[in-house]
Amino acid sequence: MERKKRQYILISLAVCALCWTHCAIAAYSLNTRFGENGQVSESLGGISNRGHGIVVQPDGAIIVAGSKSSAADHDFSLFRLLPDGSYDTSFNGDGRVVTAIGNADDEILAVELLSDGRIIAAGYSESDTDRDFALACYNSDGSLDRTFGDEGVVVMEVGQQHDEITALAITEKDDIVIAGVAEGTNGRIIVVGRFDSSGTPDQTFGELGICLVGVGEDAVAQGVVVQGNGSIVISGSYFEEKQLSLFLVGLHEDGSIDADFGIEGIAMAPPDIDFSEGFGVALSDAEELYLAGSAIHEEQSDAVLFRFTADGHPDMQFEGKGYTNIYAGPEDDVIYAVQVINTEQVVVTGYATKSGMRRFLMATYSLTGSDAKTFEQARAVFPESITLSALKVESGSIDGNAEENPQEIEIQDSFEEFLNSGVSAGVLKRLYAAVTGFFVEEAVADELDEVARTQGRVNVTLLDTERVDAAGLAVAATPGGDIVVVGT
Repeated sequence: MERKKRQYILISLAVCALCWTHCAIAAYSLNTRFGENGQVSESLGGISNRGHGIVVQPDGAIIVAGSKSSAADHDFSLFRLLPDGSYDTSFNGDGRVVTAIGNADDEILAVELLSDGRIIAAGYSESDTDRDFALACYNSDGSLDRTFGDEGVVVMEVGQQHDEITALAITEKDDIVIAGVAEGTNGRIIVVGRFDSSGTPDQTFGELGICLVGVGEDAVAQGVVVQGNGSIVISGSYFEEKQLSLFLVGLHEDGSIDADFGIEGIAMAPPDIDFSEGFGVALSDAEELYLAGSAIHEEQSDAVLFRFTADGHPDMQFEGKGYTNIYAGPEDDVIYAVQVINTEQVVVTGYATKSGMRRFLMATYSLTGSDAKTFEQARAVFPESITLSALKVESGSIDGNAEENPQEIEIQDSFEEFLNSGVSAGVLKRLYAAVTGFFVEEAVADELDEVARTQGRVNVTLLDTERVDAAGLAVAATPGGDIVVVGT
């Protein structure tokens, strides 16, 4: 009988102090005291397991969320680690929780904390015919909070086909804001909803607690943040007339479109980028919007960190063009998640490709790098590697330009329009990959083509399985400023 492969969830933690010991210009290096040599691989006892979300508690404990697969289906799964990477046995006895929501696939795609320590997990639950929105609430000990929704769970049907919650945010009032997609016959539409801390839809938000936003012919929501004034910003990508582009959509606190955000409620890529994708979004203390994404040129994806102003315009003070490239090699690179660490640093994660294989990527952007240099990707040179114990160090680098290219797209926020016209036929694509052993590479900025307007420096860390694809899907910071990345 053929032995079934297990997929493992990878957790890696990088800590600043080690970096400065080994490399004067790198921002982080792998903390080999965390877990086993800086990483934790978790099978959850399943055949095919996925890690999508991560959140760090105030005490430094790390919660990872995703799904565990048996021979029959996927189920909601979480595990909690102590700050040193060991399993927290106060969480359901062994640090792990698995919950079956429906009778088919259930999967967590995002996770957050309420102020009282309860854990909110969001994703989908699949029936025999389609997927529906799913929320689950767990107490701090890993048990379901039976006062939340229906015995700890909320399942909501939005459209007649697949519905998925893809992003989650908690407001200062402990309201639960979700963003996701509903699929119909003609394309996907963005769904935004708000629930109170007991799992009840907020009837003052949109219509019956949700609002629907159509962008282009097909759209996917990938991130959500709540601004200080209660306004909501959704990130993602849309497709219109054979063009794929990132977007940010601004909503008022009541769920209506904020026409003062961007252009009539939507922010798009800087004008010199024709094709792009948008993924996770993060908000700085100054209300700047950092967007993880990619720019696509001649069918190749290059990882790009974008910055927008609080009112939805590309921030031209950021690298002089509203974005910076995260260069990690000459093949496809994409970043999926972004975390603002402090006023000086932003961290992203995703993947870089080498020889056709995807490698786990973590990069930092240092805002105060006054001596930063940039270089054109076509001129990138990788010098000989330097070996530092188990680490392998290489060099890479960064940059791009600007011009005018206005675009127009349509925004709808009517529930009736959605029900009458329908939405998506395609299935949302995701990256799931097995993870076994890794080595680390550091890519640091090369000193080529100095540009006076450059404001920061990029440092890239790549973890390579040498055998299978891998990608970082979520990133979080510990109370001490360390970085935790989850991927599969």
